[in-house]
Amino acid sequence: FFFFKQKTAYEMLRSLVGSEMCIRDSLGGYCYGWSWFLSNDLQMFLFTPLLVFLLHKSSRFGKIACYVCMVASLAIGLFIAIWYHLRVNIPVPGAKNNSLNDYYNKFYSVPWTKFCVYTLGIVYGYMYKA
Repeated sequence: FFFFKQKTAYEMLRSLVGSEMCIRDSLGGYCYGWSWFLSNDLQMFLFTPLLVFLLHKSSRFGKIACYVCMVASLAIGLFIAIWYHLRVNIPVPGAKNNSLNDYYNKFYSVPWTKFCVYTLGIVYGYMYKA
């Protein structure tokens, strides 16, 4: 038998072999350009059981909780856009232009601005099933 040394997460990130297994958080660096979406999706997925539980226990209260989450996500996105004076740009990771970097890093690739759409999907999925 051949025994191989287990690679650490740092070694996997720095090497070509195994780098596809690395998903870093949405607030740091990325192994791949699209890994921000996978980490966002996982972070939003962690809230799904709570929202589905609330919808299951009380449809009315669950929908209200989901709508509060959606309004909070929209309000946070609006606040971020106003606070940093962001304009809509084509998101380009690692762009030299500060305006593109600000939009991508502070608005486009963070989970709290995407949570509204994710929660809307939960509500529509529940309504479809019910």
